[in-house]
Amino acid sequence: MKMNHRTYTLFFTITILWKIGCIVADSQEPANSPIVPLFKETAIFHGIDFVETSGSREKRYLFESKGAGVAVADVNGDGWDDIYFLNGGPDPARPNDPVPINCLYRNNGNGTFHDDTHRSGLGVPGYSTAAAFADYDNDGDVDCYVCNHGPNQLFQNDGTGAFTDVTSQSGTGDPRMSTASAFGDVDGDGDLDLFVCNYAHITAAIADRKGTWFNFSGHNAFLGPLSYDAEADVLYINNGNGTFSDETTSRGITPIAEGCGLGALFTDLDDDGDLDLFVGNDAAADCLYINDGTGYFEESALLAGLGLTDSGIALASMGIAAADFDCDNDIDLFVAGFEGEYNSLFQNNGEMNFADVTTLSHCGENSLLLVTFGAVAADFNNDFWPDIFTANGHVYPIVDLVPQCQGYALPSQLLLNHGKALFTDVSDKAGPDFTQKAVSRGAAVLDFDRDGDVDIIVNNLDGPAQLFENQSTPGNRLQIALQTETGAPAFGARVELTAEGRTQRQELHSSASFLSQNSAVLHFGLGNASHPQITVHWPDGKIEVFNPAPANCRMILRRQKSGSSIVAQEAFGGS
Repeated sequence: MKMNHRTYTLFFTITILWKIGCIVADSQEPANSPIVPLFKETAIFHGIDFVETSGSREKRYLFESKGAGVAVADVNGDGWDDIYFLNGGPDPARPNDPVPINCLYRNNGNGTFHDDTHRSGLGVPGYSTAAAFADYDNDGDVDCYVCNHGPNQLFQNDGTGAFTDVTSQSGTGDPRMSTASAFGDVDGDGDLDLFVCNYAHITAAIADRKGTWFNFSGHNAFLGPLSYDAEADVLYINNGNGTFSDETTSRGITPIAEGCGLGALFTDLDDDGDLDLFVGNDAAADCLYINDGTGYFEESALLAGLGLTDSGIALASMGIAAADFDCDNDIDLFVAGFEGEYNSLFQNNGEMNFADVTTLSHCGENSLLLVTFGAVAADFNNDFWPDIFTANGHVYPIVDLVPQCQGYALPSQLLLNHGKALFTDVSDKAGPDFTQKAVSRGAAVLDFDRDGDVDIIVNNLDGPAQLFENQSTPGNRLQIALQTETGAPAFGARVELTAEGRTQRQELHSSASFLSQNSAVLHFGLGNASHPQITVHWPDGKIEVFNPAPANCRMILRRQKSGSSIVAQEAFGGS
């Protein structure tokens, strides 16, 4: 959200060049085009009627425009993904309106949902931004950490999807303006630690003292992040007894310069078996903390080629999508940018060497005039190659009055992977509902109806949520739920799937996109392959091979001391 502190004259110049076709790609598209999946927006039809509210309609303050994410998790362990929407605060001009609260929609076990907010105990008010579901207490169910515009909250699951606030006894109630969080076992002791991204020291009172407004192309707009002091992030180490200790500085979480954190991802980027940490910052270089194997970190983003783009630009980094886009068995990073920046792809070349391949890959195609928030990677057409979806929307309502801008509400974008991380924008071919304009923020992927294709859920600012139901399932596919011994998601585990001479890696992450969380079920498109080999790398270092694995089914792999096993296997409907 790099809003006021940028040179808009330069941006408008680039805009003109873009529109007359002077930006030229450096590579040609492959001759074979992938099958374009079709999507239909079906939120209301399936029982999801959530509408996010975030302050005033004119957006006087930055925190009103930031919006919120959406988290996908199986909260009651019935095998069906539920959806948790984060919400904002009331509109001061509408004092009689109900106070907005976060809402949990429970899956009925058939792909339809009901509002279970009241029973769940998760219906909290007050400018929430993100949530992460994970089993911090190792009892086999997913608990919930909610990031707020201070203080944050930790909720403990009783096993049925009913939650109790245990923030005070856990020691995780960070009072600052938090954005995203991520769980991962950074020190290898068998329990999940917690990282929290913090943004800026901002309140309405502070903003009012600074003057509130700046001139945006002749119109009033709220002050952006560089007008405020950035807040430090925090790393909580799990003590194994229901409490956490703040060990941020002692563990090496010390950025070169404080940035306004927007995204956090635990992932093994150097392929050494432990979890590294990528942090996306707004208006500052991103951070990459390399784990030494014991939970101590060294910041290495610039050395690795991840801190800035090849043009030396610090991206707004509002959305992060991690996937093996080129299927070379390591994790690449797609990072979203603000208007005037390209959404960028950083290709992992091994040995902590990343290359900005945005132009070569075409992944920034048509993104220069967008403001991208949610960004997710998934194989939407089951052809083996991970694709990209972006949820877009501006931050200033007044951009509708600025001819050079594309508007406040923006369409989503779908980039299909031809293979080897070469993309084509097929947004206008993915169905008429897919081009609906919205002020979108968080986005996540799931197979809500368990029919074997990947659907998309989007949280929209001051508007109804969207559920983009995938209407087509070409190609074979396989879904894998990786679980701990107690049956909870085994965050940090990874799968290497090999089929017909190609290998793809996926990791189970507790965070994704913009302030969001994807389903804990990994989805692999197989194309024409039918008997893939699966290699699982568990968080405790154990490696197991399942060969051959079945196609066209959902399977649960559970880590057990005597050797992991397939504890459930079910064919997709119609397979």
